[in-house]
Amino acid sequence: MKRINLNKLMRPHIRKISPEIRRDLDACAILDGTENMFGYSPKIRDLIHIDTRLNIAPDPSCRELKASLQKYHQVSYGKLFVGNGAIDVVDHFFRIFLQPGDNVIIPSPTYPVLNFEVDVNFGTLKKIELEKDFYLNPTKIINAIDQNTKIILLVNPQNPTGNIIPKRDIAKIAQAAYSKGVLLVIDEVYAEYARENNIELIDEYNNVFIIRSFSKAFGLAGLRVGYGLGSEELIKLLKKRPPLKISRVSQLAAKYALEDADHFYKLRDQIDSEKTWLHGELNNLDGVKAYMTRTNFLIAKFPAKRFRERLEILAKNRIFVKNLCKFPLLKHHVRIGIGTRKQNELFLKELKKLV
Repeated sequence: MKRINLNKLMRPHIRKISPEIRRDLDACAILDGTENMFGYSPKIRDLIHIDTRLNIAPDPSCRELKASLQKYHQVSYGKLFVGNGAIDVVDHFFRIFLQPGDNVIIPSPTYPVLNFEVDVNFGTLKKIELEKDFYLNPTKIINAIDQNTKIILLVNPQNPTGNIIPKRDIAKIAQAAYSKGVLLVIDEVYAEYARENNIELIDEYNNVFIIRSFSKAFGLAGLRVGYGLGSEELIKLLKKRPPLKISRVSQLAAKYALEDADHFYKLRDQIDSEKTWLHGELNNLDGVKAYMTRTNFLIAKFPAKRFRERLEILAKNRIFVKNLCKFPLLKHHVRIGIGTRKQNELFLKELKKLV
């Protein structure tokens, strides 16, 4: 085969990215992600089987899904935007608004893909480090705004620390963003677990955009459905670049998930119970400190000695947790998704051999 240097032709933003590591989907305990390990509503499978019409292109406007979202959030149709997962919604938003020279203020540590989305869309990251207790100081966010700031991006509850940003602090940041003419994006993909959100801000400010997902609470991570809420003026601007079409199956599954939201609410109590139990069990282990969160995961600090070796041994036993050492604030910390009791017990059994 005749070859040219393809790497040289690649955008520099992309060239420096490491390939994604393949997950072992048949592992004994996949606790490195934050999916809902308790599954989705059983009604979804039956309803999709009845009404797929896979030979017909999906509705690009997602009208049926938006109708269900209207009812779920009690907002008007024009305040909704649907995409292929929350990250697709973030990417779409950045493509519409970011230009070279713009900066995005974002707390750190945060979900690494969000940093990538800023970078790949020609923005400049302006990271604001969390305090040692994982508190996000709103004054630091506000003081970081300058003439080149286009967007403030918050994650609430925060990932990977799992704590909530108090509503009073978000209100301060929202007012500052408005007064400075800056966009405020709030990633609320864990809001159902936190039992708290900031959707009321889209009726107060036209520059606020809230991002939600069906991957976390509703158990549909494999179908990639996310959405955003904002003022009708803001949503009209997002529609200037048509989003990628969301498959018919994904639209239907999300719609049915909302119609059977009670299924998740029952599971949420079970997930919270497992989280409380696992938190207590971890804190009973020598040298381990677990932190409670407002999400479906915990973070825990393991002893520094043999930290990486412990994770490697767990992985060899097909038990996976998320290593957070890349973040200076979270050295020797891991994020642990809340699994079923069987998965959690298996994780603890193997961990106890290593501490």
